[in-house]
Formats: sequence, C-alpha cells, structure tokens
Amino acid sequence: MKRNIIVSVILLVLMITTVCMKSLWIGFVYFSLSFLAVLCMYWFAVLITYYIEDYHNNFEEDFKEYRAEIINSSTLTSEEFDQNQQQHLKKFKKSLRKYKLIDIVKMLFLVMVIVACIVAMAKGNFKI
Repeated sequence: MKRNIIVSVILLVLMITTVCMKSLWIGFVYFSLSFLAVLCMYWFAVLITYYIEDYHNNFEEDFKEYRAEIINSSTLTSEEFDQNQQQHLKKFKKSLRKYKLIDIVKMLFLVMVIVACIVAMAKGNFKI
C-alpha cells in the first residue's frame, strides 16, 4: 500500500509540474497527459491484482468467514448449513456481486481516462 501511495504522489507531482509549465512550451501538455495515462494504467493493474486476489484466491476463506457469520447470527447449526450449502453459496456469491460491480466500475473508469488521454494526445489541438 505504501508503494502505491509513493508512485501516485510522484506521478501526480510530475503531472502538475508539467501542466504548470505549459506556458513555456505547449509540448508539456503531452507529458502531463502521458503521466496521467501512466498513473491510470498503474492503478488499473493494481485493481486487477486486488480483484483477482480478493475474488478468486481468497474465495474459500471468505466463504468460511461467511459461514461462521451465518451460523453465529442465526439459529442454524453447521449441519443444517452444510445440507443447504449450495443455497448459501448462491447467497454468498450474490452478496459479492455488489463489491465486484464497484471494482469493475473503477476499472472501467480508469480505462476511459486512459482512452481520453490517448485521444487528446492524438488530436493535439492544444493552445496556450
């Protein structure tokens, strides 16, 4: 997490610096857009790895925690839970959909910013 903050701060400082220097040379706008695109690509990669780790690698562990929460918060016994495990698994997956959707929207937003930066650099109609 500390590495993510350091990389983000460095790229933001570089981006802001190049935006402030655009009055000297209009080409600095390209640098600031490229820094923004790199920042978004970095966070896209971070979110992808978090997504894979959270939803694929830790699925069994999270389901065990869900099982313990359900058993502790209701009158279900572990045997009853195990008998209806498929039904509880469906409920668990349904509860994960909201979190998955939020992460997917974050990733799509980053992709849209990356595409907007690339299109803006390709058009290149920047004025002082």
